[in-house]
Amino acid sequence: MGHKMALWSIFIPAVFLLSQDALSKKKLKVEGSLVSEAAAKGTGRGEAGHEFELELKTKRKEKTKIEVSLKAWTEDDEIALRKAFFDYRLDEDTKIQFGANKKRFGAQYQYNNASRYTNKRHIIYRQKLAVFSWVGYETSLRYLVASKDDSLAKAWDFTIGYTESQEGSLMAHLHQPLDSEYFYELWSLVQVSKKTQNSQIAYGLVAMLAKESADRFWQWETAGGKDPVETEFEVVFNNGQPIHFLSTRVLTGWRFSGADKAKVWEPMMEFSAIIHDTGQPTYNTLQCLLGIRFRHGPLMIGFNVDGVAANSRTDAQNRLYDESSVSVLGRYDF
Repeated sequence: MGHKMALWSIFIPAVFLLSQDALSKKKLKVEGSLVSEAAAKGTGRGEAGHEFELELKTKRKEKTKIEVSLKAWTEDDEIALRKAFFDYRLDEDTKIQFGANKKRFGAQYQYNNASRYTNKRHIIYRQKLAVFSWVGYETSLRYLVASKDDSLAKAWDFTIGYTESQEGSLMAHLHQPLDSEYFYELWSLVQVSKKTQNSQIAYGLVAMLAKESADRFWQWETAGGKDPVETEFEVVFNNGQPIHFLSTRVLTGWRFSGADKAKVWEPMMEFSAIIHDTGQPTYNTLQCLLGIRFRHGPLMIGFNVDGVAANSRTDAQNRLYDESSVSVLGRYDF
């Protein structure tokens, strides 16, 4: 409740500043997206979901601007304030942000969903990195350095955050272009994790090497660290030691477009593995995805066949396919 009140305390003055006066003077930028997805799961059940997100951004005044994001989705049948922060520019390449903001641990949390090639966040994010991000958003103070003029310059940011589950974190991120097509990124995180009544120090590291060109794209991402959820279970119930995980994924794809470049087809494949406990490598999850994405202006349609084979700590020989799915997703950005 306290965290929600903190969010509304930021949201109320933000709405005041994003008033009709700002709209009439064209000082407000409005963006958003509509997403619909239908999927058949490995459990034999189907699911469908819809999301609508609206982002409001003021033009910078006296070096300051405000960003507010509202999101409605059918999965939890609610409307939530997702982002509400002040952005203050210290100089041409440096700025700070304070308020309710995304917890950007890994590429698929760092950037918006439109930049993600697959329909859903990768299973590494859903099963491992999500336990660090919890709901994905937090109250934070973020310091960013990025060149506005040099696309090949190094960019980095440092964030101090606090979540509604009373978790504090320190995170650093580095984006380093190697040339006009290749780049690598690093994320490091240390946080006080509180999943039950007990607190613990959790940490993680994510590294990604990627290529983006007119006809090809690929990503190799590796993540590892101390799993706060599995560690909590082992320490509380089994008097065990901290549990560390290791994971990797490789995505590769191609781009095909017509003469006018307006319509783009992007077939892709992805392979990944998660070792849930480095002390027990046979306890793991394997994944293979085949997909294709079609883009035409603001419209995107994606089709994914995602095979996921997982076992358990107590039965490594028996694999389950409940996380497997066939899904179709449509997205329209405005």
